[in-house]
Amino acid sequence: MIESVQKFQVLDALRGCAALLVVEYHAAGMFFEYRPPSSYLAVDLFFLISGFVLAHSYGTKLVQGLTVGRFMML
Repeated sequence: MIESVQKFQVLDALRGCAALLVVEYHAAGMFFEYRPPSSYLAVDLFFLISGFVLAHSYGTKLVQGLTVGRFMML
């Protein structure tokens, strides 16, 4: 059986931007002085979006009996 995979293109792009802001925040001290204001909040945004994507991807499978061990292996 082939499963339909839903892609969240806007969320993927937003998550990528958040990841770049995190890198820029940490690189600011090493390479340049400017830190984007409130860029530390990008970590929260990244984890929030990642949690939504994981819940959407595995929520039904967990309810149907996917064990925690199998989930971790996947």
